[in-house]
Amino acid sequence: MSHKSYRPFTVLSFRVQRIVGQFFFRELRAEYVKRLEAEGKHDNSRGLDPLMFHLSNVTAHSLVTVLVFRLALRLCASRRRHFTQAVPWTLQDLTEAFVAALLFAVHPVHTEAVAGIVGHAEMLCAALSILALLSYMEAADGRVPDLASHWGHVAVAVALGWCAALTKEIGITIMGAMACYDLLVAPLTMSFQPSRAANKGEYPQPSRHRSRPGAGKQQQQQQQGSVSTAARASAGAAAALQGSSAGAAGAQHGLGLKLLRLLATAVGLVIYVKARSLLAGDQLVRIYRRVENPIPFSPSSLERKLTTGYLHARYFGLLVAPAQLSADWSYACIDYVSSLRDPRNAATLAVYLLLLATLLLAQPWRVLAQWAGKRPDEPSPKEHARRWRLAVLTGLVVAPYFPASNVLFYVGTFIGERLMYFPSVGFCILVAEWLAPPLAPLVEAFQEQGLQKVLSGRAGLRKYERKTLAAAGLLATVVTLFTLKTVVRNADWYDEERLFRAAQKVCWRSAKVQLNSGILERRYQNWDAAIEHFRLAAEVDPTYCEPDYHIGVTLITGGKSLPAGVDLLEKSISCKYTAADSLKALNQVDMADDVAVMYLLAGAVQVFAALAQDPNTGPATVGARWAKVLALPALKRYGEALNYCEQTAAIYAKAGHEDSTQSALDTCQEMLDKAEPSVEGRTPDFPLRASAPPELLETLQHCFKARRPVVLAIARAAGSTPEDRLNATSVKAAAYRYITRAAPECRHPLPVNPSVDPGSEDYQQRSNSFHTELMHTLQKADAADAWLQREWAETMLARGRASDGLLHAEVAGQLLRGLAGELLQGRQVDRLGLDGQPLTLEAAIEGALGAFQRGLEFATRPEVAGGLQSPEGRVIRADCILQLDMCAVFQALSSAPALSPADQQQAAGKMADCLHAARRLGCPLGDASRSGQPLEKRAMAADADEEEEEGEEEDAVEDYEGEGRATGAQRRSGVPGGAQHSREDAGQGGAGAGAEAGVQHGGEL
Repeated sequence: MSHKSYRPFTVLSFRVQRIVGQFFFRELRAEYVKRLEAEGKHDNSRGLDPLMFHLSNVTAHSLVTVLVFRLALRLCASRRRHFTQAVPWTLQDLTEAFVAALLFAVHPVHTEAVAGIVGHAEMLCAALSILALLSYMEAADGRVPDLASHWGHVAVAVALGWCAALTKEIGITIMGAMACYDLLVAPLTMSFQPSRAANKGEYPQPSRHRSRPGAGKQQQQQQQGSVSTAARASAGAAAALQGSSAGAAGAQHGLGLKLLRLLATAVGLVIYVKARSLLAGDQLVRIYRRVENPIPFSPSSLERKLTTGYLHARYFGLLVAPAQLSADWSYACIDYVSSLRDPRNAATLAVYLLLLATLLLAQPWRVLAQWAGKRPDEPSPKEHARRWRLAVLTGLVVAPYFPASNVLFYVGTFIGERLMYFPSVGFCILVAEWLAPPLAPLVEAFQEQGLQKVLSGRAGLRKYERKTLAAAGLLATVVTLFTLKTVVRNADWYDEERLFRAAQKVCWRSAKVQLNSGILERRYQNWDAAIEHFRLAAEVDPTYCEPDYHIGVTLITGGKSLPAGVDLLEKSISCKYTAADSLKALNQVDMADDVAVMYLLAGAVQVFAALAQDPNTGPATVGARWAKVLALPALKRYGEALNYCEQTAAIYAKAGHEDSTQSALDTCQEMLDKAEPSVEGRTPDFPLRASAPPELLETLQHCFKARRPVVLAIARAAGSTPEDRLNATSVKAAAYRYITRAAPECRHPLPVNPSVDPGSEDYQQRSNSFHTELMHTLQKADAADAWLQREWAETMLARGRASDGLLHAEVAGQLLRGLAGELLQGRQVDRLGLDGQPLTLEAAIEGALGAFQRGLEFATRPEVAGGLQSPEGRVIRADCILQLDMCAVFQALSSAPALSPADQQQAAGKMADCLHAARRLGCPLGDASRSGQPLEKRAMAADADEEEEEGEEEDAVEDYEGEGRATGAQRRSGVPGGAQHSREDAGQGGAGAGAEAGVQHGGEL
């Protein structure tokens, strides 16, 4: 389904073609790819070989041509009232059908449908529509054996009409062609005829009337007279049978059947429209831009009407004289017709007068009088032929074109040559009906004497009337010109370069032709010529937004102007047709003032720039510019914009540029103040826009205001290096206040459009908040900061990485445990509590137990519940280790001399409860021997050691306490921590390094 179309049969046909093509042309394609590789080229077809599709189109066009011959033959017979099988085809019928099929086969207007793969829908639709009409004509003409067969043919016709509509929407107009034929051509009274089987399955052969040379006209008149007499006799006999109660069993009153058939087609039409509405929803293509169809964008009603009329005349001109053909007719290939004095109105008037004359000559209102019995006699042959012409013109030319005529509704194409494929069927039949009769003597002589005798007789061709020779010469000229034009157009469709160079000769003022011509020039690195084409496209239609993107890309890739190119790329983000490409191109542009090297690679913009380290000219410039892009109304990706904006401020802050930091933060605040809430995300006009509900904007405001003091503290801190500033006491205090007050709300990832793959790099980038960046920066600068390690663990959990969070939570507990040991021994520690005051023993113990307890909660997550994997594949029970870590804290407190006996007794009771909880978890208490090591160290050590057997509770505690001291010594000696478990680039060295740094305090706890 595309652009409001629902074409399942066309899609099915394409799928079958691909399968068949891959099966039959496998070796041919392998040779083609091998030849490309030998030439140093790359196969960009992605496994799609167009050969099978082109063969299918040629085959389909041949099939439609045969069906056109069959339809023309049947219509010729109906024009002469040969409604039964008993009347043989005349030579003139065959000549007329052959001329119609010949004109259809070579008509140049079909080149787009046949040469372009997308035109396959046109041919499928035409084939099914002709089959539907032929089946309906069988029933309407009475060429069926009985009533059941009659309704069977009607049902098949309606079903085929549905199938045609499911290949392309105009197929449903065949219902109108059926109605026109039934109303104007089909007999009012009829008798059912024997089946084909009764006639040995064959139609009668064409009659051959011998005549003397030069007597063709007399013979033709005699033949027509005899046919007319036979037709009238047949009609009279049918009327007599109808009026007689003892008539043949197959005789039926035609008017009742006619009305029921018309009702059946109307019901079929309604069912299709309703069913398609349920499946495809809105059925009309909305016109968004003037470049596709300028008519609805004209402010003048008169101008719209005159331009629409001239559009019809141009379409008619494509059928009559297809001298100028183009792959694109978009605005402004054809200017508006703004005045009644415009000479182009003459063409419009001529076409409408032709339609009006055909209508008035046919006098269709007399059909109603005949139905009412006021005209009991059959219409004369001339009157019947005029009604026949009206039926063909209306049903096979006007009806299939009407949906694209811009009369009832505006369509998305101003002129499309492929749209004339089906309407040309009726046009060719009408031309053949006018051209074939004068050719009859020549064709008859050729059939009887052969071409050589016809041309080499005494008088040669001079013995034929001028009308005959003129018709033959005209037909030969038209067929020759059509064939040559078709061959030339096929060459134009060889590739897109030839196609658009040919289009420039016809529609050089078309905005799309200029745009595509510019793309071709850029492909050959003709930068100036490409930019000129793009600017012409923009001048033709200022509302055409694509040229901005292409000019911007060309300015960058051609080395013309990087700033101007970036400005245009930012502008083109608001264009829904180039928004994705513009955003991608901007994301690939790294600006460093004058340092930029541009390359054109595989049609995509790649800019490699040596970014300066100075924040005034390097990454900060990029971040600030990118933040403004993301905050554009066409994107509204405020979360990502704020992330980049705060990163810019952080870059300035780490460099110690307070004024620049303040300015960057003010810019962030201004961006948030201007942010417009929008619950709706992506729309057809803004395909990249993210939803920005009010609650999201409130959260962004709250988190930004909470983080702002931290960034300013970094900028104002004293220090010669970024690390010195990040480790300043004022920065720590500001960070702890932020963690306490706002971190729970701000650590969660930003919401991302559900259509983005959660595993993609784009998803990870767009879901990042500045909280992650800030915490990583601070934690990396001081891996021994327990509070930052604990907050980093919470951040990992919020991002769905419980295993990484568990490791950092355990490290935070070990660090705080070490600090508590220092404090128990009466030593001073240079650490702060979360309140910004010097760390107390109570805060350290509470923090250590809280970190271990939080780690236990992490361990219950599904991805961690089965344990951690050691490097050798052994499973380590993280929950048991964390539980025993808590037990060790209570054990140390129960014997700490600095505590009162009551506190020691209380700690001993908690230790006993802790060990009971460990046994309930099924933990082997021997694992307590490694409680002093970080989880990562224990995971590696478990591969080398055998598990200790479960012992008594007292022994386990003694082992735990002794090994705890030994582990402290190991960690003092610099045992590496191993940070490989943390997949976050920001967290490299975090968990292991934090554990090592923490034990430098050397506490007995």
